[in-house]
Amino acid sequence: MLHAIVIPPPSKSSSERVCTYSNRYINTVGRQQQLELQKKKNLPTLPQFKGTLVAAPRSYPMLANIFQNCLTFRTTHGQKDTCNTSVTAFGSKILALMEQGLPSEISVSKDGKIKTVLAGSNLDGALPNNNPLTGGNLGAHGRTCGKTNERFQISYAATPFANPLCRIDVFEEGFKFKRTIPVDVPVAVMTHDMAITENYCVVMDLPLTVRSERLAFDKFPVEFEADSPARIGLVPRGGTRGPIGDKPKPKFSSGNDFAASKGDPDLTSLVTRTDRETNESEDGTIWFSCLPGIVLHMGTAREMICEETGRKVAVLHGLKSLPNTPNSFILSYTAAYLYEWVLDIESGKLLREGVLNDAQLVEFPVVDNMTNGMGNCEFVYAAAVERIGGPLLSHNNPSEGVVIDGVVKFGLYGKDKGKVVGKFTLPTDEWAVSEPTIVENGYLVMCASRVSKTTDKKTGFNSMQASFLYVVSTEDMRMVSKVLLPEIMPYGLHSDFASWNVLSDV
Repeated sequence: MLHAIVIPPPSKSSSERVCTYSNRYINTVGRQQQLELQKKKNLPTLPQFKGTLVAAPRSYPMLANIFQNCLTFRTTHGQKDTCNTSVTAFGSKILALMEQGLPSEISVSKDGKIKTVLAGSNLDGALPNNNPLTGGNLGAHGRTCGKTNERFQISYAATPFANPLCRIDVFEEGFKFKRTIPVDVPVAVMTHDMAITENYCVVMDLPLTVRSERLAFDKFPVEFEADSPARIGLVPRGGTRGPIGDKPKPKFSSGNDFAASKGDPDLTSLVTRTDRETNESEDGTIWFSCLPGIVLHMGTAREMICEETGRKVAVLHGLKSLPNTPNSFILSYTAAYLYEWVLDIESGKLLREGVLNDAQLVEFPVVDNMTNGMGNCEFVYAAAVERIGGPLLSHNNPSEGVVIDGVVKFGLYGKDKGKVVGKFTLPTDEWAVSEPTIVENGYLVMCASRVSKTTDKKTGFNSMQASFLYVVSTEDMRMVSKVLLPEIMPYGLHSDFASWNVLSDV
């Protein structure tokens, strides 16, 4: 389900703004098939697609579910295109995304009406049909360059039929296709997110691998391989080696200022200085060996000049976690911390990597979109994890979840590097149900719901009592507005901001 909150611009007659809230299920191809079957057989409820992730860590039940879906809905696409992972607005188009399936094009009107414009969109033929179970895919995350206004969207293959196994699709405004940059990886990995510098796309080739051969042994295809090689790739943004914007770079000190480990074995293995050689591939991609782990979400990346060597370096920030077992990332929640990598572009060495803050658990990092590819991002914001708990009553994999109580602002450089320089904390008994989203003019928004202190004896849940939209200043993390929503908003994942001129008139 997609939720939309529309905040109109101030009018000439009044400074008061009336927000609208709406929600609607995205009418994906799979949902259309469900509705058609319900109507054809006169069923009292909507027939359901059987899930795939619920089978982890086994594969045989997953394969059986896919086969059953094909029979039930008379389709070759046995995995439903839920389009419930992420949403992104770029120019005149808004896409609902699901990582391993085709996106749905949607529209939101100025009075809050949500409409599915095109389900199963291949963006006018831009997306290859590389997955027989879904008809193709577009990854959940990408970055829009603040300078060139190009959109870079990273996708990975979940089947052995795809070539390449990883790709970066480049779009002009409105998701008009420009080109595809193939990324040469030896095995498909779950590259859920990326970052961009002025000249490079950053690809995290970390060993959360996707191997279809595991299916034959009743194993889930996605596993973390702790002993497999881990790499970071700097892929030329133009598709070939060569600078795009060589403006003067800010200075960067290579001193060791990582967080001191408190004895946690996971953190001890993460806080490490490395000095490993790298290789440059024929397409100009520079590959750096690094420590294994999982990075689902990147924060930012920029090119700088190292004060000690005078050479150009790429400084990357993201959230890194280190699972305990191959399946632990799928079956249970794995904590993530703000992490930094420093890559010497000219000498071809990873200078260092490590945790910047081991005291603050966080998720869903966001930056001002206008800083992507500009080399001027000084802060990263992230959802503050208050605690981890489980087992969840209505969700199997992972069996644990997080409670988010606000937003933290991290400094990335100088004396504030790795420090929480600001925090917005939700009121008692309110918990975030969306990630923080940065909007225009120095503000971020987050949705939260107030939860009852008592458990309902019939459902076993603590019921939600009310939902709110918070508007927070990114400068001092002060709340500037709180809006009561007309309906309860359940827990969700990613969100995005679309400017007023992107919204439709009807």
